[in-house]
Amino acid sequence: MSTIKDFVTSIKNINLKYSQEVPKPIVNSTVQNFKDKFFNIFETEVDKDFIEFLKLSDGIEFNGVTIYSSNNHIVDGVEYGIFENNETWLDINLDKQYIYFGDSDQDLYAYNKLNKKYEVLDRYCSDVEESFDNFENLLEYIKKIMLNE
Repeated sequence: MSTIKDFVTSIKNINLKYSQEVPKPIVNSTVQNFKDKFFNIFETEVDKDFIEFLKLSDGIEFNGVTIYSSNNHIVDGVEYGIFENNETWLDINLDKQYIYFGDSDQDLYAYNKLNKKYEVLDRYCSDVEESFDNFENLLEYIKKIMLNE
């Protein structure tokens, strides 16, 4: 789990320099409700690493990349909740094989329920650009994009 903690800490440290905040962690009393809702909507268990991420930062946006939060909030007309964003992507793609965890100007970050992989998809044509065995490795990839590494 150190990769997840390192990821959030890196973003928090940069944001502190510019007096910007990282979202607060998910409230522990709501974790089980989130897990239940996730299962009911997506028909699969939520990844423990995503829960670990939410316990450090309930969503995050940095350098044009967004990882969705457990509950929706709207800033400047942009929705940040995982359920709301998945509803939007389902309306566009009509494909229930993916659970979308985040996006950027070029990419979508998703879990493929058929092959059980976390994938980086081209936002416009849905081609798979990268594939990972777990959410933690996907976060490591996203961190490199966010931090221009």
